[in-house]
Amino acid sequence: MLKQILLLTPVYVTLFWSITLNTESRKHGNPRLFLGKFMFFAFLIYLSHFFFFLPYSGIYYFIDPIYQYASLLVFPLYYIYFRLLTVDNKFSIKLHYAYLTAPTMLFVLYCIGVILTPAAEFKSWIYNHDFQSESFGIQYLNLVYLLIRICFLVQVIATLIGNFMLIKKHGDKAQQYYSDLEDSSTLKVRILNYSMIVTAFSSLILGVLGRNFFQNQFTGIAIASIVFSIVLYIIGWLGDTQKTLNPIFEISHPNEESSNGEELSIGSQKFYFTNY
Repeated sequence: MLKQILLLTPVYVTLFWSITLNTESRKHGNPRLFLGKFMFFAFLIYLSHFFFFLPYSGIYYFIDPIYQYASLLVFPLYYIYFRLLTVDNKFSIKLHYAYLTAPTMLFVLYCIGVILTPAAEFKSWIYNHDFQSESFGIQYLNLVYLLIRICFLVQVIATLIGNFMLIKKHGDKAQQYYSDLEDSSTLKVRILNYSMIVTAFSSLILGVLGRNFFQNQFTGIAIASIVFSIVLYIIGWLGDTQKTLNPIFEISHPNEESSNGEELSIGSQKFYFTNY
């Protein structure tokens, strides 16, 4: 029972923020709405963990490809979220497809492997990646799974570096614009990234060891569930009120008097507001 509660905690947290952040999106704009999408894919990951670790193998068998895809998407999505806070006005496939290409390609390759592999062997392989088989499907899945793990580890490192670079580049501009430094967007967005560092560090450990290592490790499952639940709640809570770091993309509220091309001067620097 305790194991079920621990496994469901991050499921509830991510589902809550996925729903919350996807409502009243006009109030806070595109970054908040996009963070809701990030939380939805995180929800799929932890729901998959729930079925994997209990285990409900008959159910997990069907959702494993979705888990693989969601796990490859979360860090690119979080980087795109930071870009929406700093340099990009809105999410666009045309603008952001490069960050989603590798996860999508690996997902397709993985699905091909699932189709090529006999169902009984695939079910055995899911819970034991050392499963010995001469079948082409298993050999193919072993190769794709290795590529997925490498891609995931690269994504974690690249996302953290990219986020820090965005904060460093646009933090000073934000502090010029937002006068209340005690509640500055820069501070909040740094906390967002520090929270993600904890998640990234934990994810790196899981990525290196693999989920199968934790199948019979109740303590490891408990620690991971508690840490991820707390960190993801903090990310959702901060993201719910987070302002953009780049004032160019600040969204006017309907009850505020504004017009297209409104110009605001701050010292010698000018920012232009455009209603989208």
